[in-house]
Amino acid sequence: VDVDEVDLLEYLNDDPDTEVIALYLEGTKRGKELRNVLGKMKKPVIILKNGRSDIGSRAVNSHTSSIAGNDKIYDALFNQYSNVFRVDNFYELFNIAQVFATQPLLKGKNIAIVTGSGSLGALACDEIEKQGLKLANLEESTIEKIKSVIPNWVSIGGTIDLGPSMFETFIPSIKAIFQDNNADCILYIFSVPRVPLQRMASFALAGIKAQFTTLLQSAEKSEKPCIIVCFGSRWVFDFVSEAASQTKSKLIIPIMTRINQAIKAFKMMYEFGKS
Repeated sequence: VDVDEVDLLEYLNDDPDTEVIALYLEGTKRGKELRNVLGKMKKPVIILKNGRSDIGSRAVNSHTSSIAGNDKIYDALFNQYSNVFRVDNFYELFNIAQVFATQPLLKGKNIAIVTGSGSLGALACDEIEKQGLKLANLEESTIEKIKSVIPNWVSIGGTIDLGPSMFETFIPSIKAIFQDNNADCILYIFSVPRVPLQRMASFALAGIKAQFTTLLQSAEKSEKPCIIVCFGSRWVFDFVSEAASQTKSKLIIPIMTRINQAIKAFKMMYEFGKS
């Protein structure tokens, strides 16, 4: 079958059932046609192009006899189009594609962060600045609503760090944040370790299910994108994912394991929404 990336992009661009395109590219023999078809794309195109290094280029050649080409040329090509986004690995390719496929576009740059770990919240802030986005400056009324339900030792500075009070204070806090006009999207960093989750067992499972139900309802009502980053072991990720699957909702909130990928997804969605 003589079908290549140009043919597939042309087909998927017109396919009514395709909302986002994820492309793994080792090289192309139709450079001019690839440039032309990328210029016609109406949908977000997430591209993983390997062969960035000399070693990688040689590996591509030995793998498929493709010519990876000068990586700077591909970078320049992709950067010409506001709906074409280059990612660095398969995890980013699939995670960011899922965000595009399941979440509404951002209406602004402001990201609200809810976390149980101040250190992870600070790392997320670094990534927000790196991507040229902004930490949401929540309205005073939102802050007051959160203060009314949290212990006095909980930090609600730039990020909303609920700490150990997470299971008791998350639902009213997240409802208030979704209603805030200064929050364009929400990042929830789940950071409860394995041992406490195992000890709390059914209580923890029920608590996470309630959190997801509230997230889904709030996201649908507000039409704001939301991503969950699950920090911890594979066991924790599977535990949280299992709880999420029991909500029986048609909506999906992506769950990732890397903060930088979540912020990058928000950035790409914001850029696509502007185009």
